Amino acid sequence: MIYRIQRIGSRLEVSGRIDTSAAIVWDIITDTRWWHRWGTSIRSVHSRTRRIERESVGRVEILPGIRLPFRIQRLIEGVYWDWSVGGVKATGHRIDPISDNACRLVFTLPLWGAPYAGICLLALRSIR
Repeated sequence: MIYRIQRIGSRLEVSGRIDTSAAIVWDIITDTRWWHRWGTSIRSVHSRTRRIERESVGRVEILPGIRLPFRIQRLIEGVYWDWSVGGVKATGHRIDPISDNACRLVFTLPLWGAPYAGICLLALRSIR
């Protein structure tokens, strides 16, 4: 897999090709029961809904006993979602289809979050 980290305006994009359908990747990144498996900074998720929806809220446990509130800020079904964690705008998640059996998963983050790019790379590997 070829990974890319690039600056786009005031954001960074961390991306990688995944050789499966965009629908399957979308299912993985929007199902809160999977987040702890690919999001290495997340230990558990507490949410009323299993799948995120626009304005979904909940809590993510990042360290034992440390839970931060989250809110889904924007959701474009099958394409993009972003969220705030602890009241701070966090990562965006975008899927760019390549073919029926391949897509590019893109994490977007603010420039000040550049150290988090490494976590995004680990997430790409886990999802793959």
